[in-house]
Amino acid sequence: MKRPAPLRVLVVDDHHDGAETVGIMLQQLGCEVRLTHNGEEAIESAPAFEPELVILDLNMPGMDGYQTATQLRKQTWSAKAAFVAHTASTDPSVAEKVRRAGFGYFVPKPASVTAFEAIVTALRKMKRPD
Repeated sequence: MKRPAPLRVLVVDDHHDGAETVGIMLQQLGCEVRLTHNGEEAIESAPAFEPELVILDLNMPGMDGYQTATQLRKQTWSAKAAFVAHTASTDPSVAEKVRRAGFGYFVPKPASVTAFEAIVTALRKMKRPD
């Protein structure tokens, strides 16, 4: 049986260690990962990479995760991509804000590999040809 192509994942987080940790978890799940550390960098690099999954830190200086998601969704590749809001915020209204902003998933920090594994597994099932 042919092994499926790795899921392309863009991780956007201003906290370098946090981004690397998430990237390592995703690589262990068989994903091809690109790390960026701000919204502008993500917007610039995404078109060439065409990620199938975008994991966005919500609380970044300058362009936050909500603004970054809005700009990324203007790019043609994004129509087939899933977006994950990833934040350490303890504000109880965050989950509702994330839903209203159109994120498909919400993963609070610190995230376990199990949380990302569930998302990656779901996306791979949706990607399989019949």
